[in-house]
Amino acid sequence: MNFKTIVSFWALLGVLSLQFASTAVAQERSGAAGSAGALEEIVVTARKRAQSIQDVSMSITAFSGEQVEEFRIINAQDLSWFTPGLFATGSRGDADPLYTIRGIGLNDAFSNNNPTVGVYFNEVNQPYTPMMAFQLFDLDRVEVLKGPQGTLYGRNTTGGAINVFSRRPGEEVNGYVRGDVGNYDRYELEAAVGGPLSDQLGGRISFLTIQQNEGWVTNAFNGQEIGELDQTAVRGTLDWNPNDDVNVLFVGYYARDKSDSAAREHVGFADGAFSPNLCAPALRGERDESQCVSFLGYSDPFPDRYTVENSSIFGQESDGESFGVSLAVNWQIGDMTLSSVTGYSDYDRVYTEDSDGTPIIMIDTQSTNEIEVFSQELRLAATTEGGLDWVVGAYFTDDEMFFDFQQALDEHIFLTRISQNFTQSTTAWAVFGYATLPLSDRWSLVGGLRYTDEEKDFDYFGFDHDPFGTTTMPAIGVVPVPEYHDSISHDAWTGELGLEYHISDESMVYANVSKGFKSGGYKGAVSFTEAELEPFEPETLYAYEVGIKSTLADGSVRLNAAAYYYDWEDFQAFVTEIRGGVPVLVLSNAGDAEVTGAEVDLLWQPTERLQLGAGLNWMDTEITKYNAIPGTGDNAGNKLANSPDLMFNGRARYEFPVGDGGWTGFVAADAMYRDDVFFSLGNNGQNSQDAFWLWNGRIGFISPDGHWDVSVWGKNLGDKFYITQSYDNTGGIFPSQNFLGMPRTYGVSVKYSF
Repeated sequence: MNFKTIVSFWALLGVLSLQFASTAVAQERSGAAGSAGALEEIVVTARKRAQSIQDVSMSITAFSGEQVEEFRIINAQDLSWFTPGLFATGSRGDADPLYTIRGIGLNDAFSNNNPTVGVYFNEVNQPYTPMMAFQLFDLDRVEVLKGPQGTLYGRNTTGGAINVFSRRPGEEVNGYVRGDVGNYDRYELEAAVGGPLSDQLGGRISFLTIQQNEGWVTNAFNGQEIGELDQTAVRGTLDWNPNDDVNVLFVGYYARDKSDSAAREHVGFADGAFSPNLCAPALRGERDESQCVSFLGYSDPFPDRYTVENSSIFGQESDGESFGVSLAVNWQIGDMTLSSVTGYSDYDRVYTEDSDGTPIIMIDTQSTNEIEVFSQELRLAATTEGGLDWVVGAYFTDDEMFFDFQQALDEHIFLTRISQNFTQSTTAWAVFGYATLPLSDRWSLVGGLRYTDEEKDFDYFGFDHDPFGTTTMPAIGVVPVPEYHDSISHDAWTGELGLEYHISDESMVYANVSKGFKSGGYKGAVSFTEAELEPFEPETLYAYEVGIKSTLADGSVRLNAAAYYYDWEDFQAFVTEIRGGVPVLVLSNAGDAEVTGAEVDLLWQPTERLQLGAGLNWMDTEITKYNAIPGTGDNAGNKLANSPDLMFNGRARYEFPVGDGGWTGFVAADAMYRDDVFFSLGNNGQNSQDAFWLWNGRIGFISPDGHWDVSVWGKNLGDKFYITQSYDNTGGIFPSQNFLGMPRTYGVSVKYSF
């Protein structure tokens, strides 16, 4: 990376900020129609204290609860469409979301590997990917923090952090009921009511159910329409203020998801059954099922790409339950605030699917997850008379995961069924401190340090059940490891140092350097040698960012921009290494990578009736070192997975009076662009998605008193076919597979608020 490029880009943005104004995508709509020059202030708690988003010297995109509803942000992928630099997909369709921020992500489908982006619900970490697919409803706000958050959030936030905050009860009785009806026989019902229960106690309860009774992918193997949804969630909140100095917030939730698991589209790569040669389209990076087959000779015969053949002998369902509670206590002690955040989460799921995308029983699977997590954080914070803001704290977490994985290989060359199960226990603690020191009226120094200590225990068991008496595994010399036990421990210092300069009360420039790390761990897949189960080490990210935040044009425009450079060391990925004298595919520290990028976030209220917003992220990612053995594919020089060079989102909302009765009409539209993206480090064109646009829209009416809101909405209005994730097994004995994005959806929404 040429550092002069970053500095030049930053200087250019500084000049542009004198002509344009700044924003964050998170801006709440001000009033019914907005007001020129009066964009509302956005308050976030990214640094564990309430601040205007314009005063926080890092890149943040935030959404109000109203925007989450208006944009129909229901899952991780929806969130990514509106967030510059965030790419979200799922290792199993919408389940097990994988977040990548500015190229830093996790490319592993197994749930025991910690992600690179931390997800927090009411300040409580959800440390594993299956726990991150919770429903987004009745929220106060969502904050997306970009870049390593190794000081205040700690391990497993090398890419960033996502904070989700539920809505509090409120000082007056309030609530709403919303119902939606859409295509694919979709029904949504959401409701909430909150307010004071006494002078000191407030309460709130909220509910959401989503039922989609028609699928959108046809499984020609059994006639099933895949894509049905059956999701229900309920949340309760108590907000207690026993006196002026103490606040206690309790939140409890329960959710159930019995939706279909994701369909898989077959991707052939060989020129014939059992052939080691790639077909001509695969060599060109194209999917062509008329010329290409997978290892056993199968090819997809259907021209309609929403038709697949998935054997799914265990079923095609995700049956999951989650339960959690959090208790946040804030106690004002003189000039200091003592905060305690306690959290407990429990997650259980049985997930069944066809993991090969064919009608052949090559690898049909049933997986069972049982996860328990406890965490406790204590913080002490204050602002001195001299303007020094500081916070110190300690953190502890203890979690245990049980995972059982059944695999049917009935019609593959192995002619058997195998399984594995393991228990992984993790204990970690940390101490940290962070401060903002004013150097003058305009200059401030910010920084912090964190020390983390972590230990993992791993107990693994593998089995060849041979239910038919036909197993070929012993003859081939491939037998699941019967038993493996190991422990690892790591410790690390992480931190941040930055400088802020306030050009005026409305504009700030900043520069910072930060360090984050992601935990080491163990491979979660069935393994056939103990060498495959040897642990991998932590990865480390050094980040450098310069940026500008300003509010101009009498507050009607905001423009936030940043340029960044990342140095990613020992990143974790699957790679072929020599272990025990033989080559094995392992989850290991694959190499090093660099990311160079720039980001712009804009919101503009040109008139009382019109609001415009846009966000853009450009980046160049490169694997600079790859630790593969010769002949197994050197990915050095390739792009990182799930990292398009350019991501853009734009939106507009126009409101207008309707007749003489005081009703307000509105028209809103969103556009999203994604550049070409590879889903594997091998940059295989067969497992990629070309650049494309998506368009969404809403038209509606609001009653004079604001109680009624009726609208018609549509998503993916152009009915664009696109891929959300892909598994690259090119040259292997199992097929490559694609996961598909939803086609056009539309519906009617009616909401009553009080």
